[in-house]
Amino acid sequence: MRPRHPDPRRYRRHLARELDNVSLYRNLAETAEGEHREVLLELAAAEERHARYWEEKLRDVGATVPRSEDHRSSFVTRSLSWLGRRIGVRRLVPLLERVEAGERSRYDDESEVPTSMVAEERIHAEIVASMAPAWRSRASSSIRAAVFGVNDGLVSNLSLVMGMAGGQATNNVVLLAGLAGLVAGAGSMAAGEYISVRSQCELVEAGTRLGPDELAALAEREPVAFELLARAWGVAAPDAGALPPVAPAGDAVASLGSPLAAATYSFVAFAAGASVPVLPFLVTSGTAALVVAAGLAAISLFLVGAAISLITNQAAARSGLRQLAVGAVAAAGTYAVGRLVGVGLS
Repeated sequence: MRPRHPDPRRYRRHLARELDNVSLYRNLAETAEGEHREVLLELAAAEERHARYWEEKLRDVGATVPRSEDHRSSFVTRSLSWLGRRIGVRRLVPLLERVEAGERSRYDDESEVPTSMVAEERIHAEIVASMAPAWRSRASSSIRAAVFGVNDGLVSNLSLVMGMAGGQATNNVVLLAGLAGLVAGAGSMAAGEYISVRSQCELVEAGTRLGPDELAALAEREPVAFELLARAWGVAAPDAGALPPVAPAGDAVASLGSPLAAATYSFVAFAAGASVPVLPFLVTSGTAALVVAAGLAAISLFLVGAAISLITNQAAARSGLRQLAVGAVAAAGTYAVGRLVGVGLS
């Protein structure tokens, strides 16, 4: 790793990120209880130590050190703090884990950062994950289903509406196509999500069934693997007869969530996104409806992109603009196709 030149701007960026994390964990600790509160306060203390380090680096190069009380938290930090107060820390674990995952490699190119500080950043994600292991996968799936379901519905139905409008279809035809796309798309998403989660649950259940003969053979031929299996099942006995014939897969299955709930999340999320470009055609028609639909879709695309930044831990504005650009390209493409086909048919 090559030494990097002192750079006050880089030091301030690191300091701002650490102060964001201090603020986030302190805010979440205010609403947490018991062990969760202790873990969050410990994380806040660690991030505060890291912030002090960057303040010292700024002083070493003679730069002005920003006052921590004047720091304005980022959009992601404010959003996660707000969500923590509304839905609880346990349900927020998947997002916190992603935030910390983005922090793991932040200091990889900083040769002057102490090894202990780098190590702390790398284990924070595991500490966060340990707060609610049973919720981690399930909540993460629900969040992704909601955010990306809205996005899929918005982009696909906006493209459909723009394509029909480009083909010079009447208001009633555009409205019918939009509503049909909403129902068909939401139903397809829900069915696909249900089958996917149901299949995963069945796979986990099937994969944990071991008969007495299989357990005995495992204990004899692979004693180390058998001990690991026993520990994972919460059984301390060293013989195969002590293990149940079926692994306690309840936690693994529960972490996948309910297939029906997953299908419902997908249906509602897709329908919510798909309804945006259709609504204007219920109250007006022609160019006015098309302009309003495009405007509402543009705002919604940006907001969805900003919401995705909570999952990816990217800048909200950048993520929102990227999502807006992707949606605009898709809509423009289908409008152009609709225009060409419409002219050809006429």
